[in-house]
Amino acid sequence: MSVCCIIPARYKSKRLPGKPLLKIGKKEILLLTYEKITKNFSEKDIYVFTDSKTVKKKLESKIKNLLYFKKKFQNGTERASYGLRLIRKKYSGVLIVSCDNPYVDNFGIKATLNCYKKIRRNNQYCAATIHCKTHKKKLDKNIAKLVLSKTNDILYISRNEIPSKSLNNFYFTHHGPVCIKFNHLKNYHNIQSTPLQILEDNEWLNFIERGFKIKSALVKKINREINTKKDLKYYRNR
Repeated sequence: MSVCCIIPARYKSKRLPGKPLLKIGKKEILLLTYEKITKNFSEKDIYVFTDSKTVKKKLESKIKNLLYFKKKFQNGTERASYGLRLIRKKYSGVLIVSCDNPYVDNFGIKATLNCYKKIRRNNQYCAATIHCKTHKKKLDKNIAKLVLSKTNDILYISRNEIPSKSLNNFYFTHHGPVCIKFNHLKNYHNIQSTPLQILEDNEWLNFIERGFKIKSALVKKINREINTKKDLKYYRNR
């Protein structure tokens, strides 16, 4: 199984501008994320795509495959899709990890890859990911909630509380890595957005609406991404 890792790194984040270069301790968030991924992937199989010359200039000496292209995208998956044209090596799958995920744990990455192994030869599936249980009192409106089938296929995704009433006082949430088949990702940036994708602002609904399945594996915990100033403060104060 040949899988690479892509880290989309948008500089002008709406909620946290300049996010890739904001520091926790002495290192930039993007660099911390990259270093975490190097524990599971060779540097030659990790690609960072950015829209910022500032990011490239600042970190190109520390990140092997840091690629810059100036183009607007709706989300990180679209950026990853467009950037595949710059990768010459052939892969069967792509693990996408957000640049704001410097504390993604090794277990979560391995669980995602193991889940992908189970579906990679099944044409009904396009991708695999992970989810965890989150108590109702700890729900974050910035984190995607999932409705799953009995076989852990994702049925729906929303930042709202779904289903409308929690089971056993918890919800299933997702905010971790996703491993997608190369050909599905390659074509993604040319595909029109779907109604539910636009409504929920979640690109994975695009695949589900078009009839493809996404398998998810349950894990005990997924470390939070850095989406807001509150998240940044949390990690800086740890």
